[in-house]
Amino acid sequence: MLAHEQVSSPAPLERAPAQTASASPLSLARLNPAAVLLLQRSAGNAAVAGLLRRQHGEGAGHACACDDGTAEEEICESCRHERRLREPAGHGSLQRQEVPEEEEEEEVSLGPVSIPAAEPVEVTVFAPGPKLKGETTANYTSDTPTIVPNPPKATKAKGCPDCGDKSCIRARGTYVVTYASNPTVTLPDLDGYGFTDCQRKNAEKFVKNVLSPHEQEHVKAFKTHFDGTKKTPFDLKVCSTEDATAKIKAMYLADFEARRSKAQAVSDALDEGGKNEFTWDMDEGCKKEEGEGK
Repeated sequence: MLAHEQVSSPAPLERAPAQTASASPLSLARLNPAAVLLLQRSAGNAAVAGLLRRQHGEGAGHACACDDGTAEEEICESCRHERRLREPAGHGSLQRQEVPEEEEEEEVSLGPVSIPAAEPVEVTVFAPGPKLKGETTANYTSDTPTIVPNPPKATKAKGCPDCGDKSCIRARGTYVVTYASNPTVTLPDLDGYGFTDCQRKNAEKFVKNVLSPHEQEHVKAFKTHFDGTKKTPFDLKVCSTEDATAKIKAMYLADFEARRSKAQAVSDALDEGGKNEFTWDMDEGCKKEEGEGK
């Protein structure tokens, strides 16, 4: 019969929009899951989430409905802030960053560093004229480099390729060295050439006005580009006192050679293309009857 074929259905749920809209945070806090479900079905998820967000922002002791599955647009400001703090770096959120404290350097010891002066280097340049020649000799030297402080400041370090972190040392200081080219000029001795009085006067004029000024240009080149006192700081990773000595010595010798090469190049340029070859007239203004010489 039709009366037996009817299917029972649950009683229709009552809508309570007025109650939901006017519910206080306290009354919402007492809602059980069934009541919340009822509100969701009647008022919608967004409305319930909004009410719960307002509840979370008012008064202490109220629970928050936000969790990790709640959409970003539905969570309260407090939970949004906490979620951003939990996000990994690179997601555009504000991050808590721990600033590591700078490690205090642990001092260790190195022995005194002693570096011998470089071997002197002698170079001669000259300017010839008929029977006459001027020479300038540079004797490139330096004093013994002074290490300040000595022993150098030494602290534990990492990253030494030759001895590993266990024996790695950071050595810091300055070496001071004075360079000198010690140029000497040699001009011709006119007494040994058998000049007449007139020829000698011409030779003296040639030496004074031509040979000597040219040699002084070489002197200036040597002194300008090699001479001087230089302070060079160093900050090295070393394995021992011997290692520190070798590395500082290599720096010093490289600087010695760079200065010498620069000075020599400038000096050599003064003689390029025959610029050091001069002529002069030995008999200029001399009477023929004076002959070839005395």
